[in-house]
Parts: sequence; structure tokens; C-alpha cells
Amino acid sequence: TDDTIPLDVTAQTRCIAGKAYVAVTAVNDDTASAAVTITTPYGTKAFPEILPGKTAYQSFNTRAASIQAGTVTVTATRDGQTSNYQAPYTAATCS
Repeated sequence: TDDTIPLDVTAQTRCIAGKAYVAVTAVNDDTASAAVTITTPYGTKAFPEILPGKTAYQSFNTRAASIQAGTVTVTATRDGQTSNYQAPYTAATCS
């Protein structure tokens, strides 16, 4: 993890209506805004500008009743600088 652009990143699995979701949160802990991209095996979501202290959040529908544990990648970009973060999520069986 390169913390040039500090983010607090978490990922967790959730069960909604029998399907597994991967919910990802990235909080901008910096004093300037940054572009944030969340990448999971189940999709990608880009946020063009997250202000200082604000949160980027996305819940990804896996379209499956169970998933294996995995990792999400969150990338923050500002003024040509990039910081990458990895956040693990647990396996889930939803029924």
C-alpha cells in the first residue's frame, strides 16, 4: 500500500435476499480531494471526486448465493499521483 493519498478502506460481505454482496467503503483521510476507483471481481465503480473526510461506497451484487473470500483494490488518484489499497473480504454463504 502506498499511502501518498491516505484512504481508510474496508470491504465486507453481506447477504441480501439470498445473494452475496461485497460492500466496499473508502474514506478520504487527506486534506485534498481525490478520484477513487473501487475494483472487485464483481465490478468496478469510479468516483471522480471524493472530498476530504467524505466516503466512496459501493455494494457489488455477486449474483451468487455463496462466494469465496477475496480482495478488493481501491485506487486513489490526484495530480498525477496514485495510491493503491487492498482490502480483504470474507467468504459468505447466503440462504
